[in-house]
Formats: sequence, structure tokens, C-alpha cells
Amino acid sequence: WDLLVAADSAKVLSAADVIKQVRRLARDVPVVLLTEEGSNTSVVEGLKLGAADVVSMDEDQHLLLVINREVANREERQGRRYAERRLKEIERRNQQLLDSSRDGIAFEEDGMFLYVNDSFAEILGYSSREYLESLPIIDVIDDDQQDEVKAFLKEFKLKSDEIDTSIVAWDVVDADGAARSLSFEVRKALYDEE
Repeated sequence: WDLLVAADSAKVLSAADVIKQVRRLARDVPVVLLTEEGSNTSVVEGLKLGAADVVSMDEDQHLLLVINREVANREERQGRRYAERRLKEIERRNQQLLDSSRDGIAFEEDGMFLYVNDSFAEILGYSSREYLESLPIIDVIDDDQQDEVKAFLKEFKLKSDEIDTSIVAWDVVDADGAARSLSFEVRKALYDEE
């Protein structure tokens, strides 16, 4: 059902029972109550029960407006749920692409690795990316360039909206302690809401 219109005075199936049943089934079905009283008390009581709105029996135009509003709200909620499902699917597929990429990929926030893929770990001589995730980036940079890298990351963070991509070469220290030069392409990105 798209919408349920019920009388608040119904005896066989009360409005409270109807609303409880809709909630129990976890359905997105707005319930509009019709009342004969038309008092503020009946409106407040109906809203407390969980009705989307309470309309007097003799106010047809008001009822039509409420129905149109609630149907539009429901369609909007459905659209949002669909978009959220699609976003989760896209994020899952993007994560698979990152994990399976042959290019070394790493995300950092505040000088720490948030994520590295297996290719990035292999480039640095690590058997698993878990060794690098949550590690300070500076720990894999040669001592002679640590200050330069810190300054670059700080400036890049401040100006990242103005800079599309920067290509830099830094000397890194691999898992065996050997230093070598690597080229990095640095850009602003969003990963795991960071």
C-alpha cells in the first residue's frame, strides 16, 4: 500500500492497532487519520500514535492535500533508499577496484595511512598491507626527506582545493630498511568518509 486512511473512531480495528501493525511490519505506509471531532486534542493524540496527519471528516480539500504530500514524501524516501543502496554498491565496487589494482594506491589523513592496497605494500617490500595501515607515513620516508614530506603534506592539505594533482619523488625505506626513490602522484580524494 502507498497510503492508509483510517477513522480514529473505528472499533473493529483501532487506529492505534493499525499504526502498530504498520510499524511492526516495518512498512513505509503513511497513515492518515480521519476524525469527527476536529479538535486539537484529537489531532495531537493521532500524531502521538504515529499518524502522518489527522484531518477532520468534512475537510475534503485538506485531506487531498495531505494525501498528495504524504505520497510525495513516500516517493522521496523510496528514491533516497534506492540512492543509498546504489551508493553502497558503488562504494563496494570501488573498494574491489582499489584492492585489485596493480598500481600502488594509498590514502592518508593527518600523516597516517588510512588504506594501502596490496600493490603499494609490495612496492615497499611488505607481505601484507596490514603492516602499513594506521602507520605514520613518515615511517616509510628516508630520514633526509622527512621534513620536506611533512611540509609538502601540510601545504597540500591547505591548498588541495586549488591543486588538482602533484607529482613528487621521495626516497622511501622499504621493509628491509633499504632506501630507494619512488614517484608519487598526489591528489585530494575521499576515502571512508575521510
